Amino acid sequence: MVPAIGCFLSAEMIRDGGSLMACFLASNGSEYRLMFKLILEVKETGEWVRLGYELPVIAEILPYRYENHFIWEPFNCRELTWEHARIFIRQLMSYAEKKTIFVG
Repeated sequence: MVPAIGCFLSAEMIRDGGSLMACFLASNGSEYRLMFKLILEVKETGEWVRLGYELPVIAEILPYRYENHFIWEPFNCRELTWEHARIFIRQLMSYAEKKTIFVG
């Protein structure tokens, strides 16, 4: 079951060359990530070429204690259709536009 969005947290481009990720809290209080992994190809010249994105994946993120810190691991990963991902993105954009940032 894909969760209902409760609160938008963040969106970013990953430093792997362009994978995308949006983080949000679901209405059940759990943190989730919607991820779009970039597909890259290396040409004979050594140049990297962006080919597109793999199917979107949504995952619940759970903290695990490791030695003296926490590691955040994906759990219950599910592939989404592109249409379902578009719906999520529109909903996340709506929440992001309403988000107020406080600077202290």
